[in-house]
Amino acid sequence: MKDLLKLRRRWIAIAFAAATVAGASATTAFAGGEGMGHGHGHGKWQFDPAKADKHISMMVAHVLENGTPEQKARLAEIAQSCFKDIQPLQQQMGEGHAQISKMLLVPTIDRASLDVVRTRNMQTMDQMSRRVLQAAMDAADILTVEQREMFNHGLHMMAMSHMRNH
Repeated sequence: MKDLLKLRRRWIAIAFAAATVAGASATTAFAGGEGMGHGHGHGKWQFDPAKADKHISMMVAHVLENGTPEQKARLAEIAQSCFKDIQPLQQQMGEGHAQISKMLLVPTIDRASLDVVRTRNMQTMDQMSRRVLQAAMDAADILTVEQREMFNHGLHMMAMSHMRNH
């Protein structure tokens, strides 16, 4: 029982990390390069739902090779829903980041206002974290323990790849 709990925690942690990395790099992966800043998600970008859906389907097929068609379809649905829910939150985070950057470039630093923006960003990050955890738990419900372990490994490898590339 202790090993199962440890595996479950590890799976959720890696799923969260992978989703966060994937979400953070989504502006690069799904924007098609239009209006991008300097390659780190800064600047204006356009969300392309078709590219996102295609990328999610490819990721699911890659990390859940032994899944049934129903599991793969449900997992893709969970990931797509999570991705769509997180997009406005990522936009808010980007706007907050830009606002803080501007506020730090003026002659007089308004510490109270900076802290308000920081607090808003932390609340947005908490919303993102909760949504990603919900998706990870939903995904865990449809997979066997063995599949979770394989999926876990696949997500970990993808997260490492995204970190190296971004």
